[in-house]
Amino acid sequence: METHLVSRNLMPLKLENKGFERVLAELQELLEMHYKVQMHIAIAPDFKKYNFSLQLALYRIIQELCSNSIKHGKCTDIQLDFKLNDAYLLFEYRDNGKGFDVENYNTSRMGMSNIYYRIFQFSG
Repeated sequence: METHLVSRNLMPLKLENKGFERVLAELQELLEMHYKVQMHIAIAPDFKKYNFSLQLALYRIIQELCSNSIKHGKCTDIQLDFKLNDAYLLFEYRDNGKGFDVENYNTSRMGMSNIYYRIFQFSG
């Protein structure tokens, strides 16, 4: 567990040095190597214009979503799409896992709470 915390804390430096697309590609390689999952990523060319804080928050959200999809949803396919229009970034996450009942889901659970908080930080 301690190693996991240390590696998560190194993430900002890694993201800053390598860039969002490369770090996301490394996550893809890691997930595809260790789990029976295929990951497909489409990133809009202008995505680099978004600030580091937003990129870090998105990366953390993606980590949590992938973890939940693999662990709880038993998915084998994950799709990430980043699209831009004049005023907004649209991030779409899809997987082929078993899903969950949104109406009866306990939103106080740590993982989903973190996702909601990070989205809220950027007025999402």
